[in-house]
Amino acid sequence: MNQQKITPYDVTDRFYNVISELAARCGINFDEFYNRQNFNGVEIKRGIESGKDYRGKVLAVGREWTDDKGNSYPNFVFHTEKHGGITEKFNGFTAWCDAEKYGNYTPQPVSPEELKRREMAKLKAQQEQAKRDQWRADKFSQELETFKTLPKARTDF
Repeated sequence: MNQQKITPYDVTDRFYNVISELAARCGINFDEFYNRQNFNGVEIKRGIESGKDYRGKVLAVGREWTDDKGNSYPNFVFHTEKHGGITEKFNGFTAWCDAEKYGNYTPQPVSPEELKRREMAKLKAQQEQAKRDQWRADKFSQELETFKTLPKARTDF
């Protein structure tokens, strides 16, 4: 009996919710990414953000891997520079095999150490942003004071 080959689209359809969740953790709209990629390994950086605060800070890559039986599986990598840098990966082969063997697939849970690292990185990023905001406010106040001390412009030409 001739079994139909597995395609990246079959795997993506089966695990759509899992992949979408991984992408969302990185601020990526998976639907936008999925419509623009073709499993060729090209990084997509624009037009896939889930919000304007992620603009210019995300990238996603889709690759195809083919086994010795001719079945093709997608591999996705999602990354954001926000929150201290988060990378999420989806391996279609692993997901498909786990689902066939165990009846379901759950990505590896994030370790407590990783959660702590992410939280610390997020806190550090917030502190750095607060410093930048304070510097801008101080600089603006200084410039405003300088402006106020300038002589009035002559209007009697």
